[in-house]
Amino acid sequence: MSELGKLLKQTREEKKLTLDDIQRVTKIQRRYLEAIEKGNFSTLPGHFYVRAFIKSYAEAVGLSPDELFEEYKEELPEQQTVEKVTQTQRNPKPSAVSFRTGKWLSRILLYSFITLILFVIYMAFTSTDFLTSDGQDKSQDEENLPVIPDVSGSVGSGTDNQTDESDEPEPSPEPEPEPVLSFVKQEGNTYYYELENATVIDLSISAARGDCWTVVRNGQTELFNKTMKKGESQSWQQLQEQVTIVTGNGPAVDILVSGRNLDTSGLKQSRQELVIQLK
Repeated sequence: MSELGKLLKQTREEKKLTLDDIQRVTKIQRRYLEAIEKGNFSTLPGHFYVRAFIKSYAEAVGLSPDELFEEYKEELPEQQTVEKVTQTQRNPKPSAVSFRTGKWLSRILLYSFITLILFVIYMAFTSTDFLTSDGQDKSQDEENLPVIPDVSGSVGSGTDNQTDESDEPEPSPEPEPEPVLSFVKQEGNTYYYELENATVIDLSISAARGDCWTVVRNGQTELFNKTMKKGESQSWQQLQEQVTIVTGNGPAVDILVSGRNLDTSGLKQSRQELVIQLK
């Protein structure tokens, strides 16, 4: 057994975690986890997976992967470098024919624009003269018309009533209910909650009082798996249906679910699982 494998196994046993627990958190098969603890790296799929699996294992038990890689680099296989080839595409130089065509087209557009401005000015002056002459003719015709007595005052007053009815204010829309987070039940180290008056789940986690290993899943999809340092915070928006939070030090974190505080003061300083379901 390698020194690195001994350290990982010892840390796991101190946290009272089984290989099945590590497999559930990291999604790594148990036989690969056993090979890591025994130092049999040759049984893993490849050199890349050696470091990737050790990184996930270390984070699951609360160790720093970077420090492990530096301290036990003698035991780890060397990383294979991948050469990247970058292709540079050169832009073709414009030909002399396209340059002359563009210059000729620019002149046509300029002349067309000037012609359009002159046409608009001409139409404006013409319309003004037409309106002035037409207005004078109408004023002369109006002077020759006979005087008709004003009978508008005797017309019914129904219009005022219609105006008053249309001035009535429309009722304001009712405010949307705020989300409600409720505790449902506890089964062992698993706590179940329901979120009402919401169609999605907004989640925020802050390591306010100490370091804490944290895993976040949305349904079957793992979104986060890392040891959060004191003062660090993470947030996720528009999560669907069900959210699962696994924490190794529940009292050290503050959790907000769609703006509602989830009380973590009663959690233990060991592996705890919180399941939040949309209702």
